[in-house]
Amino acid sequence: MSLSSIASAGFGLVPQQIVSGGGGGFQPVKYLFIDAAYLRERCNEFMKAVFGVEAEIEWGLVKRSFYSLKAFYYDCLDDLPRPGEDESALKARITEQQERFYAIQSIPGFHVRFGTLTGSRPKRLRQKEVDVQLAVDMLTHAFYKNMQQATLIAGDLDFRPVVTSLIQLGTYVEVACKPEASAQNLLWAADQIFELTVDTTYPWNSGTFRERNILPARAAGVGLPMGSLLKRQGMAGNCPIKAYSHVKGYIVVIERPTGKQNLHHADLAVIDGYLKATVGEPKWREPG
Repeated sequence: MSLSSIASAGFGLVPQQIVSGGGGGFQPVKYLFIDAAYLRERCNEFMKAVFGVEAEIEWGLVKRSFYSLKAFYYDCLDDLPRPGEDESALKARITEQQERFYAIQSIPGFHVRFGTLTGSRPKRLRQKEVDVQLAVDMLTHAFYKNMQQATLIAGDLDFRPVVTSLIQLGTYVEVACKPEASAQNLLWAADQIFELTVDTTYPWNSGTFRERNILPARAAGVGLPMGSLLKRQGMAGNCPIKAYSHVKGYIVVIERPTGKQNLHHADLAVIDGYLKATVGEPKWREPG
């Protein structure tokens, strides 16, 4: 009897996914667990810094980038009235959220889980049940050996106990977060860290977003195009920077400890935003 027929007969051989193509073989099954509010906040933070607009996350792209068989998405329906919001506006906003959740649920391998919102606006709103539901799901799938690897997109210290428990159950755990804004003990508990940055989250935006908002082209420090003119110079973080103009836009040269890097873009403001999000707030002065 073949392995696939044994599994389909119900003998519980679920721990590895059969991979077709090539010479065949097995690879560990990975599940993705997403604290949606956390990921939205990080993506909006990065995209606003560079482009001045909120992100347009395509959740299927997030799942695909982690090579996950299944993805579990945890969020809350914001059904609490906003100041000055009438009943019809509230209903329209709730309907819009529900349609978005249905669209996410329709992505193959995606499962949407809901918590509740409590508190009052504008700054006292908080999620309930989301963290607990996420932790229970992770532990359940690890206990039944449905997965061998798990990626958790979150940054809250409250997730450290579940990460530690999964590792004790033999599951390899990756935490995807912005390290400098996450609990250090959560990072230490994980097997591996995936750093959320402008560059790692930008590909998760919709194609139309990426057509409208283009990241600076990045290259190792090389010679400048003919006709480049030094416009200004300064510092970003601890790195000296110089901005040059040329016929196709601007080039900013960053002198990093590891070597020079060139950033190319038609809009110098976009390069400034990218520097702010990746190196530090640029402080310019006229060349002298």
